[in-house]
Amino acid sequence: MQGSTTPQLLQKSALIVGDLTGTNGERGIIVETQSDGLQRISDLHPSFMVMHYPILFPVGEDGFYIGIPYFNNEGRRKIKREIVTMREYYTYRIQHRRNGGQTILCGGRLFQQFIVDAYTAIEEERLRWTKIYDTKLSRCHGSL
Repeated sequence: MQGSTTPQLLQKSALIVGDLTGTNGERGIIVETQSDGLQRISDLHPSFMVMHYPILFPVGEDGFYIGIPYFNNEGRRKIKREIVTMREYYTYRIQHRRNGGQTILCGGRLFQQFIVDAYTAIEEERLRWTKIYDTKLSRCHGSL
């Protein structure tokens, strides 16, 4: 064919499954960029679940990230926090809505695995918070 160009592959992906020997059990996705080489994406990155479950998120929308603000909706209960927690985010995502996309809810066993991973991420975030703030709180209470 004249005038046709050879398609170029700009992105590659690979799945490496291991038994986590020699690691601290940290979950993550390793991405190789053209400019920075290999980079680990943590489970707090907005694209973590999207990259982990591309079938459930075919559009590639961002997932949870720290700092999602609450939508100010008059007439609702007052919330002291200004940002959405990870638990609230995933609770919202798995609810059935008449006008919303149902791709995630129709995922069958993949949806069940997503729920397990979301729960694990929520619990890991709670443990991170405890680890960070426990020492601060103990220092604060120790000075009383």
